[in-house]
Amino acid sequence: MQAKGSHAGETEEFAIVVSGRFELVMEGMTRACNPGDHLVVEAGVEHAIRVIEPGRLVLIGRT
Repeated sequence: MQAKGSHAGETEEFAIVVSGRFELVMEGMTRACNPGDHLVVEAGVEHAIRVIEPGRLVLIGRT
């Protein structure tokens, strides 16, 4: 089952959680993401971000 708003990018994505709380849904697993956490999603991997507590998630790069 796909998460709402899920997508698979053509490039690897890197992001960091600055504030708030999020969940990363990827490959059938859900990971809690809190301030200071970083996210890495490989190219072609279906994923979605759920907002648990509004905040800022900053995309810091794509390769």
